[in-house]
Order: sequence, then C-alpha cells, then structure tokens
Amino acid sequence: LVEFERSGVEFVAEPTLSIDEVAPTRGDVSGGELVCVRGSPLSSEEKLLCLFGDVKVEGNLSGSTRVCCESPPSSTTGPISFRLYCGARKSATVRFEYVLSSAPELMSLRPSSGPSSGGTTVTW
Repeated sequence: LVEFERSGVEFVAEPTLSIDEVAPTRGDVSGGELVCVRGSPLSSEEKLLCLFGDVKVEGNLSGSTRVCCESPPSSTTGPISFRLYCGARKSATVRFEYVLSSAPELMSLRPSSGPSSGGTTVTW
C-alpha cells in the first residue's frame, strides 16, 4: 500500500505479519525439530527467519503461507518466545516449549527387595 502525505512525500505502509498456526509447539532440547509456521503475508523475495528465544534460524518458504525452520538446541527446558520475521516485518510473539526427550522406562528390577544393610546387586 503506497500513500502520500499532504506534503507529497510518499510512504509505504507494510501489512503486519500474522501467525495463524505453529506446529509443533514444543520440541526436544537437543534441537532438530522441524517447526512449521502458517502465516501471512509471506514473500520468497524477503529473508525469512524464525526466532527461538534469542536464537535466529533461517526459514524456508513452503507454499505461499508456510515457513519451516529447524529448532536450535537449548540448554534449558521450558517455554520460550517464538517469532517469525519476513524481511523487516515481524510477527507477534507466540509460545514454544523445550522439553526433555522421553526418559528411559524401567521395565523390571531384580531383586525387588534386599537387606537394609545394602550390598545386594540389582539388575534391570
């Protein structure tokens, strides 16, 4: 959208960048999760970036309304802010959460008990 002020000076009003969906909204702290964002308006002619907390990751346009980025590793678990950039335009902040990968599950433990003085060899 191009408009003119009374002085005749031209200025361009850029449409805001909106996020309609982020999937998935959580990923492992080791990183490497493909996070896809559906939003608009997007342009292949502008640099696309995903911001995970304070870490910028290059995005790839997939269709006209979808950008995919690989989540970077994180040293901590929990929620962080996520934002999409398309050139100089930026989206509102949404939530992304870092989690630990599923913990190993203990299937069996032998023996199931032993003397309180200790010394029993346990296998699992």
